[in-house]
Amino acid sequence: MKKKVFISYSHEDKVFVEWLKNNLQDLGLEIWYDQQEIQLGDSIKQKISLGIQSSSAFIVILSNSSKNSNWLRYELNSALLLNAISKGIKIIPIKIDDSEVSSDLSNYLYADFSKNREQGLIALKHSLLQTNKVDYEFQDWSGFDWKKFENLIYDLLNSEGFNVQRTPPTRDGGYDFVAKTQNVFGSEEKIIIEAKFYKNRKISIDVLRSLYGLASIENVNKVLLITNSELTKSSRNYLAHSASNIVVWEGHQLIKKLFLFTDLVEKYLSKKI
Repeated sequence: MKKKVFISYSHEDKVFVEWLKNNLQDLGLEIWYDQQEIQLGDSIKQKISLGIQSSSAFIVILSNSSKNSNWLRYELNSALLLNAISKGIKIIPIKIDDSEVSSDLSNYLYADFSKNREQGLIALKHSLLQTNKVDYEFQDWSGFDWKKFENLIYDLLNSEGFNVQRTPPTRDGGYDFVAKTQNVFGSEEKIIIEAKFYKNRKISIDVLRSLYGLASIENVNKVLLITNSELTKSSRNYLAHSASNIVVWEGHQLIKKLFLFTDLVEKYLSKKI
């Protein structure tokens, strides 16, 4: 199956995107962008959402024109949210003029096409073909306590590309981090994030109900719960039927995400294979 790549761009940059598409053909990629994929009568948001979800890499074209593109902002936020909440597609910014890299992309390495297209193309192809392999293995969580786990989550979220801030220490029932994004209309939106480190417990339905209440109090559309543990059967059922605004990274998902970032593995895991 071909690797799918989604390109997000302002229509003022269409000529560059056509050039880029033609110069990526030798990689055998399936490239998704609205000029090809969205037909008359299609739901634009639905098509874009499906395109992003089915892609393994997301290229965003950064230019002075793209700053004012609401659709590019919508696509970017969708990809960033998917990157944090789901499996994590690879996000690759491309800078094609003297525009500044926005703060929500500042943690990503970008390919610079503004001075030399050929050099930029080489860097982009390398990034698209690069695999993330780490010569470490995960043993267990015995070397962690709640503080080390919280620091791990903070570093991981920043590596995922979100502008994350810690919240002041609170009693159980609060949340640990806040991530801010902008919606398609340019308004700021907030995601609250809770890290739960357990030695011998699972995530109960009471934890999820507490987070559901917090979402209402804080007036947020999405809550992300990250744990080294797993959900109970009843909490999994509650999540599926009554709390669609809560997303959970269980321990096995967290480990997979961690191994995408070599620096974090080296920092938090010590045993080599």
